[in-house]
Amino acid sequence: MYVYILASPNRNALYVGVTKDLERRMYEHKNKLHDGHTSKYNIVDLVYYEEGGDSSSAIEREKQIKHWSRSKKEALISGMNPDWRDLSEDWWRITRGRSFRQRPSQPRYFEGAKRVEKSHQGGRKPRGKPLEMRT
Repeated sequence: MYVYILASPNRNALYVGVTKDLERRMYEHKNKLHDGHTSKYNIVDLVYYEEGGDSSSAIEREKQIKHWSRSKKEALISGMNPDWRDLSEDWWRITRGRSFRQRPSQPRYFEGAKRVEKSHQGGRKPRGKPLEMRT
């Protein structure tokens, strides 16, 4: 079991959770597969996690951390991850609706990650053929 902490990209919001499959759960958070607090506030950066024993002790630890002050949570995160980088950033990528594990050297993409040309830039319609028709 894992107890984990997510942060929003600007670090304004934190979320404490528990799961038995951290990789699957991060996939769900990153792709906003469940409506809720993390989807609404874009809390998707894994900044801390710890692996524990059984589910009851993990849930107890989650509740303990949830009741801590913000500064105590920040100290816990900074102890493991001083730069608050997203620890899951290189776990997978998604292309055309299919996901797979990736090596850290590959670029990462989330949620459909198709490269799409913006249809209106600066209030004007783009000129020329759409990208998929250009040769």
